[in-house]
Amino acid sequence: MKKNILLLFITLSSFFFYAQKKELTPQEEAIEIEGVEDIPIYPGCEKKDKALHKKCLEHKIKSLFIRNFNTKIAKALKLKPSSYATYVIFTINKKGIVSNIGAIGFHYKLEKEGVRVAKLLPKMKPGKNNGKVVAVKYTYPVIITIE
Repeated sequence: MKKNILLLFITLSSFFFYAQKKELTPQEEAIEIEGVEDIPIYPGCEKKDKALHKKCLEHKIKSLFIRNFNTKIAKALKLKPSSYATYVIFTINKKGIVSNIGAIGFHYKLEKEGVRVAKLLPKMKPGKNNGKVVAVKYTYPVIITIE
């Protein structure tokens, strides 16, 4: 059901954008993913070599967004030809559950859709630093290109 007018491109070139940070208690403080020794492990990535965990995590998240992001929303907004970014920000908490989901983007409807899709992410094996379980902050860019 691809239309020539709308293509969805989800890029992995930059996963690490900084968003405005809300006040968190020290127990809830999340570490940016690039600062974590052992990143969270997505289901199905457990048996991969440790060096491949990040690549597998990124691939699985990308696949989930490609399958589930409703591109018809952008078409309905009648946007001018260009690329539009929505950054979906979430935390993989100490229990491996995706929480604190938010989005920053061009249009609130695209932000809302990004949050909806992020809520579909499964429970993961949590990240670790110095052998201790930590909450990990993750930012995923959704880039929609209108031709």
